[in-house]
Amino acid sequence: DERGCRQCAEARRGLSATSIRRREKANAPPFPPLVVSGRPRRVVSMPIIGGSGRELVSTGPTLGWTEDIQDGPVFRPTEAEFRNPFAYLEKIRAEAASYGICKIIPPVRPAVSAGLVLKEKDFKFTTNVQYLGVHKPDRKIAKSSKKNVFYRSGKVYNLNTFQKMANQEMSKKFGCAGNLPRKVVEKEYWREVLKEDSRRVEYGSDLDASGFAPSTDCPMARSKWNLKEFAKASSSSLSHIGERIPGVTDPMLYCGMMFSQFAWHVEDCFLNSINYHHQGSPKLWYGVPSSDALKFDQVTYKHVFNKEGTKKGGLDLAGATGKDPKDLQRREDEAAMHFIKKTTMFPPSILLENGVKVCRILQQPGEFVVTFPQAYHGGFSTGFNVGEAVNFASTDWFNFGVSAEKRYQRLRLAPVVSLEELTSAELDRRRAAAKREAAAPAEGSAAAAAAAAAVPDP
Repeated sequence: DERGCRQCAEARRGLSATSIRRREKANAPPFPPLVVSGRPRRVVSMPIIGGSGRELVSTGPTLGWTEDIQDGPVFRPTEAEFRNPFAYLEKIRAEAASYGICKIIPPVRPAVSAGLVLKEKDFKFTTNVQYLGVHKPDRKIAKSSKKNVFYRSGKVYNLNTFQKMANQEMSKKFGCAGNLPRKVVEKEYWREVLKEDSRRVEYGSDLDASGFAPSTDCPMARSKWNLKEFAKASSSSLSHIGERIPGVTDPMLYCGMMFSQFAWHVEDCFLNSINYHHQGSPKLWYGVPSSDALKFDQVTYKHVFNKEGTKKGGLDLAGATGKDPKDLQRREDEAAMHFIKKTTMFPPSILLENGVKVCRILQQPGEFVVTFPQAYHGGFSTGFNVGEAVNFASTDWFNFGVSAEKRYQRLRLAPVVSLEELTSAELDRRRAAAKREAAAPAEGSAAAAAAAAAVPDP
């Protein structure tokens, strides 16, 4: 448990268990659930909250809300089910999509580690620097300040030097670089996020590389779950895209350390995504289903970006009660615009307190996490790890694609993929499939009749 881990670290410094308990009690920080108040006692703003610097107010005593989050669904396909990923995803879609995200534990394991694959490629990358701390909105920050951005360019590493740095940072914090209980790391992460001038971490994100071995060497790489081929598989609607789009049609690699985070967001064009954990410490995810996506936008507009009482274009948004659909849509779009930038991270407690469904998944090495269309998700690494992700389009994506296209039009943003092109190509594919199915029964009946005629009567 958390206390036990601290006792191990402090025991090395010659402190008794009694001294440790006394010190913990005296230094226990009051980290409350976050709510919004007109006259706050303690004002904090999350790491570059949508770039707006709006404040959140902390008024409660603990991080107990971390135990109120339900676990996301976990699926274990059989070897037969694992052979056809898109058929399996369609099988579990109804249940899994109701959570927004799910975990899939495959029946096979890789024979070659991503570390060896990347070492052979002489893989090097430049990290992004993330600042976890918060700043008060009344404190002026110079335009040149490093803390005025969510990401800044970091150092150049290979996988070994990055792992060494990540393990050293974790040892400084916890006294060890091994895997720790989820409760310990999760609470420490949110404590760091809610501090002023907290620590900085580095994250190797959106790296144009893959950790999957050559297909001849590894059963996982030979499978159809190899992310290098996943998005372009014939069953994915993205197979119709001719050009190469890193992260969308081709996977990207992610090298994390303790507390490196991926901010709340939905995928481009509300696409699906699939993420594979190659090696290292677990990655912790939070997910919100598409059924609560608009509520997510409305709640964050009010409680995260704190836009109540502001005016835009002569409209008093604080007076909008939601009866006017245009007012409500404007709120949703304005909040969504912040999340498109992928720079907003805030505690799920805000969502729980306002009736938004949230689940949590702890992703271990060798496991997949799938996100469904228009499902908000975010999270962080619990230590050094290597992951890989790519987008794909499931059979139910097109309706979500239409919604995404309309939102992009309102926000005057260009979509990453062309809905018109994909729809046209998908219709052609389905017509061809229908023709093949229509021809198959006739051929099958003739073959069955011939086989029956060849069998003598008993």
